[in-house]
Amino acid sequence: MLSADCPELIHRYFHLHLPPILAKEIQGDLTKDDSEDKASRTVRSLARRVASMSTIPCLDFRELLIAEAGGETIEMGRRPHVRQHAVSCTTTNEKIMQIADSEEEEMLHKWRSSEYSDQDYKDSEAWREMKERLDWRDSAEPLKQFYSPKTKAKKSLEEVIELVEDILASAKPHRLVTWLLWQWGFTKDGISEFIKEWVANREGRLTNLPYMTYCIQISMAAHLGMLFQIFGQKKDNLLDLEYLMYLPFTQAFSTCDKFQAALARSFMKKDQAFVPYEELATDLRRIRNYLAALSDEARSEDNNFHGPPELADSLCHKLWKQFMRSDYRANPRTKLSDDQVRRMKAHLNRLLDTSKNGVPDATTRQDDCDLIWRHRTAHMDDPCPCMSGKTLGDCHGRRK
Repeated sequence: MLSADCPELIHRYFHLHLPPILAKEIQGDLTKDDSEDKASRTVRSLARRVASMSTIPCLDFRELLIAEAGGETIEMGRRPHVRQHAVSCTTTNEKIMQIADSEEEEMLHKWRSSEYSDQDYKDSEAWREMKERLDWRDSAEPLKQFYSPKTKAKKSLEEVIELVEDILASAKPHRLVTWLLWQWGFTKDGISEFIKEWVANREGRLTNLPYMTYCIQISMAAHLGMLFQIFGQKKDNLLDLEYLMYLPFTQAFSTCDKFQAALARSFMKKDQAFVPYEELATDLRRIRNYLAALSDEARSEDNNFHGPPELADSLCHKLWKQFMRSDYRANPRTKLSDDQVRRMKAHLNRLLDTSKNGVPDATTRQDDCDLIWRHRTAHMDDPCPCMSGKTLGDCHGRRK
């Protein structure tokens, strides 16, 4: 996705998820090349592709595991989990949630402008040193305790997944959880505290813990797949696997990595779509060329409609029909009158004024809120939020 040559269309038609691992990998490139200037330009370019108004920063999956073990319900409803900052309530009982700022997103916006601190370089070096120490065998070898030495070698991912199901049905839950946490970098004390909370709130069972169970299943399948040589045995596989911890919170997942693709296809549900990266990139280029060939008047008319144009066999068009509405291009956007805009602004300002008195609250569900908002950083070369197809600088951000 980061190598796509139509990032403006990706951000125009889709919401991209920003897991912490992505920001860390981009930061790691800051000390990748011998040329500091070249590395700086690389990070700037990657940050520009990722950090946009359409990007949604995700809560670290480790925090989700801790929350689920502590008694919270982790919804796997194809929407990313974000950090809540505060919740407030109006006099008419309207609930307003403010999403907390994301450290990863703030870093990316800074890097977009080639602003790098000494700490950025230190963290980049530390990341690359950690990456060099990675060895999948360290976390794969302990899995041999869960199956017989006489177990026949597995020749396909399907057979590996069957073995994983057998292990989950027979192994003691605390041993499975301990392996999962250790594999994902929890300290000894962190594991002990996690187990304590898990036993106190969930009686040490995996029952009704769908997210933890999923993480065990896919992590174990990945490691066993490498043990049985179903997959290649690259160091980067362990980093690529972390992205799949967010798979249950997506409607669609795209990659050109064979390791990620195989696992994603096997674990995605019927209400999700795997999108081969090459097909997506080809379709985006096709849409870009189509829009570029339109007259200014026709392009302006197209911008009055939601989503990508209805091109025959367009992958983006199919995704919108699947996840949005099948007739999303049937009618143009509703144009509000000046009075409607004025009243909407007044209503939103009233809600936002109330939210200033919000209190920290991590328990209120997003579905229970009347308004969810957060501060955003917009760049003049971002797509304008009005969906005109122009950049912010050439549209509503243009100085009068």
